[in-house]
Amino acid sequence: MERVTFDNDKIIKSFTQEEKEELFDTLMAMYFHKNFGSLSKTDLETYLFSFYLEHLLNNQFNYDDYTVGKDLGLTLSRVRGLKERKELKYPHKGYDWRDTFLQYAHDARYDEDHHLIKFSIPDVNVIKDVRYYFERNHQYDEIQLNPKLFSCRADIFVEMCMQIAAEKGEDFSFELRDGDSLQKYLENRKCREPEKRAIQKILEGAVVDGVKELLISGAKETLLVVLPLVNPGVGSIANIFLNIVKKTLKR
Repeated sequence: MERVTFDNDKIIKSFTQEEKEELFDTLMAMYFHKNFGSLSKTDLETYLFSFYLEHLLNNQFNYDDYTVGKDLGLTLSRVRGLKERKELKYPHKGYDWRDTFLQYAHDARYDEDHHLIKFSIPDVNVIKDVRYYFERNHQYDEIQLNPKLFSCRADIFVEMCMQIAAEKGEDFSFELRDGDSLQKYLENRKCREPEKRAIQKILEGAVVDGVKELLISGAKETLLVVLPLVNPGVGSIANIFLNIVKKTLKR
């Protein structure tokens, strides 16, 4: 859902009386119980930033780095640092980087020359968690000069979606919808050997493996023909993945 952008005065005025009381009570506890001055400036700023950011999140306000920095008078690097500290000390309830990662992936672009999936992940905590996850699963992404740009090989993207599905207790499978059309395509088009092998795997029933191979060996023209002939199995993430890749190839 697209978040609504308001100016800072409206955001401040939107704080409820209960939120103001919660903030005051917390500050009183931090300072007025024989502990005045014991809280560091960094810890205080982290709490206040967390309180502000939670209000933005819970009320569907824009919370991107630029807007928050402009509203609070902070540099982009300072905002990203505060967001990282906030999530470590005051994690957002219900935060799951896997869901957000797949949401950002809907705006992906396909690099045909290098068979890469590329998209922006503006949330510093999400991209940090994604990269750690890739590292932990012995995979890798392509580090970019732009710290918000995520890029990985298309076959690795499949592997990660499969792993995420497994962690969520989901099946990740594809089904060939129109084998006759795919067979005719294979017979009538002069496919390169890697493409032929991948398509043959799909025809033989190893659909996920065939799609994975085709994503790193097939021309974009071939992918645009073959992928519409494939349907997701039961799992919702398999469906999300196919939708992402099909949209990406058409851009």
